[in-house]
Amino acid sequence: MSRNPKSLLLVFTQALMLIYLFLSGPVAPRNIIVGTLEILGIILGLWALWTMRISTFQITPDVAPGSVLVTNGPYSFIRHPMYTAVLLIAFGLLLNEFNILRLVATIILVIDLIIKKRRYKNLRIISGNVLIVRRNTKIIRKKLRDLFHLSTKILVLLLS
Repeated sequence: MSRNPKSLLLVFTQALMLIYLFLSGPVAPRNIIVGTLEILGIILGLWALWTMRISTFQITPDVAPGSVLVTNGPYSFIRHPMYTAVLLIAFGLLLNEFNILRLVATIILVIDLIIKKRRYKNLRIISGNVLIVRRNTKIIRKKLRDLFHLSTKILVLLLS
């Protein structure tokens, strides 16, 4: 694990906000939306860990010496599936029992993950594959957006 104080502060903040969200309200989902968010977050997080292998897992947002860019599994279509998993679970917990303090904790968590994500930009120096992954994830996002627009048009036509 990194000894960089900024990285450790980011990890501590993330852990603290998640612990608060877990302890300040119910974890068991109260409705299908919350349950879906939590289950998707857990599945995505486990899939990302399995793909990355626990031996190469690093909790801090620093690139370890000898790191290799993972481009398969969820990493082939989401740049940061671990962060996405954390956010899905956090949003599920927030919606499960909404209050201002839980909202503030979720906002702090989002800001923390954005800062951590930006620290990964130095991966571009390590591997040219990052550019390929970015291009591929943009293509997939565009296709998903097009599919969403098409499905909403079909839904409007069916409802009219």
